[in-house]
Amino acid sequence: MSRRNVIRGEQADGVIFPSLLVGIGVIVAGLCVLYAVSVGQYKVVQREVKELEVKNLRLREELKREQIKWGNLKTPAHLESALYRHGVFMRYPTERQIVRMSLTPDYQRGTSELPVHGSR
Repeated sequence: MSRRNVIRGEQADGVIFPSLLVGIGVIVAGLCVLYAVSVGQYKVVQREVKELEVKNLRLREELKREQIKWGNLKTPAHLESALYRHGVFMRYPTERQIVRMSLTPDYQRGTSELPVHGSR
């Protein structure tokens, strides 16, 4: 029968899909599209995380190199040479030039003299 006959109320010959089956098909298709989109987003996020991990590793290695570099710059020999370059002629004191002082119980009680140990 033609479409015109269906409009008048006559039944058409053929298979008519139940609405439940169409609804399930739409839901399954929607879930497939949602899965495809989420997998794409997951791959993008995964790539970004990998790039950030590589950057983090590179920065950690650079930090270690800089710490070693600064540690070497703070050695006494390097500090003395840096002072000489800037025109400051100083050296670290020798053992004989170091004055060690300690607080004794007498000084803590308020006596006016500060004992000096090891001065020459």
